[in-house]
Amino acid sequence: MITRLPFSKYLERIGQPALRNVHGTVTFAPEQLISLTPEASGSDRYRHTVRDVCQVLGDAVGAGKQLRCLGRRWSISPIAATDGWLLDLSDVSTAKWLSREELSPAAAARDEVAYVLVAGGASIRWLNLALHRAGWSLETSGASNGQAVAGAIASGTHGSSYHIGALHDTVAAIHVVVAPAEHWWVEPARAPLVADDFAAGLGAKLVRDDEVFAALQTSLGSLGIVVGVVLTCVPNFWLDLERFSVADGALPGGALPVTELIDRLARWQFDTLVGHPSDRVWHFDAVFNPFSPDSQSYVSAYVVADQPARGTPAEVTGEHRGDEWNPDLLQFVSRAIGGVPGAPALVTRVGLKSEYAKPVSGGPRVWGAWFAQQDLPGGALGASLGVDCTQLPAALLAIFGTVQARATVPCVVATRFVPGSSSLLGMNQFPRTCMIDMDGANVPAMADLIAQCCRRLETDGLPFTMHWGKWIGWLTREHVQAVYGDRVERWRAARARLLPDPAVAQTLSNPVVDGLLR
Repeated sequence: MITRLPFSKYLERIGQPALRNVHGTVTFAPEQLISLTPEASGSDRYRHTVRDVCQVLGDAVGAGKQLRCLGRRWSISPIAATDGWLLDLSDVSTAKWLSREELSPAAAARDEVAYVLVAGGASIRWLNLALHRAGWSLETSGASNGQAVAGAIASGTHGSSYHIGALHDTVAAIHVVVAPAEHWWVEPARAPLVADDFAAGLGAKLVRDDEVFAALQTSLGSLGIVVGVVLTCVPNFWLDLERFSVADGALPGGALPVTELIDRLARWQFDTLVGHPSDRVWHFDAVFNPFSPDSQSYVSAYVVADQPARGTPAEVTGEHRGDEWNPDLLQFVSRAIGGVPGAPALVTRVGLKSEYAKPVSGGPRVWGAWFAQQDLPGGALGASLGVDCTQLPAALLAIFGTVQARATVPCVVATRFVPGSSSLLGMNQFPRTCMIDMDGANVPAMADLIAQCCRRLETDGLPFTMHWGKWIGWLTREHVQAVYGDRVERWRAARARLLPDPAVAQTLSNPVVDGLLR
């Protein structure tokens, strides 16, 4: 059932003066908020959702209104913002395992994986819980679980499973509404997923096309309304977290100068750092204090472990892990100390030590239990820059130098690693991509610091992509064209195929997408 509320009435209902994203960086001011209320369960609920989304899209086109999906309000960037209509799909979550009979012969023959069709508006947290109860798991995800599945994929959420890729690299098929009376089931021609008659059973057009699929892998919410996604899942697995203070000599091989650490990261020699074979390290990252990386840096490895005894608290609870900085407090402190010499560096040192120097406890956990931050308060701001690992040493040293020269706000730099992707606008464009995360408080000085680091990388001739769902204030049409090359035109060509009616294409756009890609 479709429910429509004028924005003022919606604010009255939620008891808030404004509608903001979770991080407090974007304020939404749509004309109308539209939500779907489930009328059935299971496959009927999914079909009703598709029907209702088609109707809402038709209404928006007829009214000349832009239409965006609200998702879970997790993006730091305004990629989902609109002054038109916002569509909330959070109440119509569904998940369905695809049976062997519903799969193509090649997909059905893969006993080591399973395929789940999940509604685009479902949250990662909800999906983790559903999969875990069935004995299965996502292969990767971001550091948090608050995002909507379709939103996380559309904006390029990555994680650091360096042998797998980003979340969009685990997608096997995408079900997308492309017109008021038309929806497509899209999968890559190189890897057909479902039996030939499956899509017709949903009333969808079966499209097997590598280019269209690669565009939809990072759609930015502008290639149609994604109502369902098929994700590749693996049997539940358990991970132990091992964390090392590099400067304190805690690595199995002893202390390393930061230049040697970065060189090994650039070469993906993670096994030499943590003393485990590469195929046992599922997720790997390194975190630096950019003010003094030689004296404070940490390596974290999530290592495949044996399944613990039954009853061990390794369940997916979806609860906040409670081991993160408080962004509200950090925002307050960052504003207060901005003009105090040495204070940003001191706050960074104390904050990192309080989090990363404490012992890791709790034993092995499943994937969804390690990455289970759901309720992040406002006050945080961050950007993620994707660089070619061959240029990682130069990029990190440039960022460290810029942070040290300005020294205006506490800031942490983290590195995560994913292989290249076929996704046309995925930020993991390079064969081996390092995601350099810069995180701090949502204050003007932090945005300015990120911009200065971006400027330094461009000046030094170091190409970089940016996570579409984080701070993207540096992106211009020229930058996007330069770093993505012909992939931009290929994405536009796929958009023209998916949305040949200009009225529909305009309905599903917004100022960010128009400014960077139109």
